[in-house]
Amino acid sequence: MEVALPQKGEDSAAGDAIAEDQVLVVQGSCRFDKFSDGLRFSAKRFFDLPAARAQYGKYLRIYSPGAPTRLPDVARLLREFPPMTVLGDDGYEVRQGLPLRFEIEGAGSKGCVQLPSQHRFWPSDAALAAWMLEVQGAQTQLVYREA
Repeated sequence: MEVALPQKGEDSAAGDAIAEDQVLVVQGSCRFDKFSDGLRFSAKRFFDLPAARAQYGKYLRIYSPGAPTRLPDVARLLREFPPMTVLGDDGYEVRQGLPLRFEIEGAGSKGCVQLPSQHRFWPSDAALAAWMLEVQGAQTQLVYREA
């Protein structure tokens, strides 16, 4: 299958997302190409894995089935992994990242807190690993859609 990617001028981050031996998420259209007698995929947009998580993810869910053993240092992690700022289609800067949702359950009660949208983080592999270490005893889950 042939894949046609946007040219550098069409997508400002075109060269940034492509790296050898890394996952590339591609959004576009696929059609039959009579000339090559095969399929041709025309990419409209493409993302590296953290950018795809930020684009399509809803939030990072941190679930504790009981009282947490210790409170996470949320401010430190938000400083270490701030959201990325990119230019949107309209020319304005857009902050890309995922919000955090904390859920605690225990003794017949449940609680849920989602931090405001200005408290987002960039969902890189290092950031996700840091969140898992920070909330030991709790579960972390990247949520893409509600069940």
